[in-house]
Amino acid sequence: MVSTTILNGIVQLSCTLSMLGSTLVILTWAYPRKNRTKQGRILLLWLSVADFISSCVYFTQTFHTKTDAVCEMYALLGIYFPVASFLWTDCIAYFLYLVVSNRTSYQPYDWKTLLRKFHLFVWGLSLLIIALVFGFGHAGYASDDDANESSEGNTG
Repeated sequence: MVSTTILNGIVQLSCTLSMLGSTLVILTWAYPRKNRTKQGRILLLWLSVADFISSCVYFTQTFHTKTDAVCEMYALLGIYFPVASFLWTDCIAYFLYLVVSNRTSYQPYDWKTLLRKFHLFVWGLSLLIIALVFGFGHAGYASDDDANESSEGNTG
């Protein structure tokens, strides 16, 4: 069986590389300055922000003390930002669809309104999901204890 120290080291290395990658993508938005107004770069920026914070949450989880409140907080954050990342990917796909379909139909879209809707969709739906997880008591140790009880009951 692999020790916790080795697993934590692997998670820390993986998270560090992911944070580095996200930082590099964010820098491609920031420099050169002309990229800051490009719509596709702005969407990649927000996807990278969500990915960066996800990696930070997973990285810091390897150092925390195992109390119920801390474990629950990490569980909720460990759901919120990956869901947001997934939803930003969906928004990018929808944006690409709009760009391609507008080439044939010439129907303009309002970028500022679209970006506001994307933010509301991504951050709002992610919040709703963790509110449901928290409300049903499935964050942190509560879900781990339930899984351990059911797996122990099946042995024998």
